[in-house]
Amino acid sequence: MHVLGEIGAVADTYAALSARRPYRDAYPPDEVYQILRESAGSHLNAAIVGKALLVMTAYPTGTHIEVLDGPYAAHRGIVAHVDGEHREHPIVRITRDGDGKLIEAFDLDLLETSWQIRSVPARNPEEQARSDRTAD
Repeated sequence: MHVLGEIGAVADTYAALSARRPYRDAYPPDEVYQILRESAGSHLNAAIVGKALLVMTAYPTGTHIEVLDGPYAAHRGIVAHVDGEHREHPIVRITRDGDGKLIEAFDLDLLETSWQIRSVPARNPEEQARSDRTAD
């Protein structure tokens, strides 16, 4: 396959996964990132995927997240900042406790911890609007 076709295949895969379709919702950004990573070398050109992942992040600013482990397990918030050198370890603004109750927001730098996060859908339009105002 010509290199332009291989670039197109990576771009098309990204677009297909990240867009809502009539038969399914869009994949969350962290899942798109992981699928591209796993497809490198087997289904997609590994070098091109590698270059694409250098400019992408699994957790773009504004992404709603849930903390999976550590003392803040089940707490929710949004990605507040992504450092270009440490894209897989963003700063997240925690806004809800493990019971889903709104709390005083605080920032958690995931570069300083080994805690895992995952992206989650916004709970409701009000939360989405509030998150949009509090993200950097």
